[in-house]
Amino acid sequence: MWRACASVTQNQVTCFAKFLSSKLDVRTLGYFERVSESAAQYAQRLLEGKALPDGRDANRMAEHLVYAYKDHSFVIDKDEAKGLLGEHIKSGTPEYNLGNKIHNFLYAVDALTRVLKESDTSVIGDHEGLHFTTREEDE
Repeated sequence: MWRACASVTQNQVTCFAKFLSSKLDVRTLGYFERVSESAAQYAQRLLEGKALPDGRDANRMAEHLVYAYKDHSFVIDKDEAKGLLGEHIKSGTPEYNLGNKIHNFLYAVDALTRVLKESDTSVIGDHEGLHFTTREEDE
């Protein structure tokens, strides 16, 4: 489309607007900001009433956690988390160790079913116990 615009003597702004409208879904323009604002509100609610280090408040901390990291799949380590949130960050607790053991067990079950049964395993738990379901990979 750019080549066509360059060879035609149209208004450049109109040409650029046509290009953008063909490549950009205007419904998504504000979507990502709304998602970020929602994440910041949720973080703020979780942080409300907590004693944060260095006089930080819940609003500023929530904004930092949502907007300071450009990629939301980026994981901060426990030392950075402790620097931001203080003693609210725990590691090596009995709860953490149990959770890690459960995760490793479920990961092993899933790996075995992928190899032996060529299927994915889902585990759904409630107060009555665990329910294992499998789904064929070819579905």
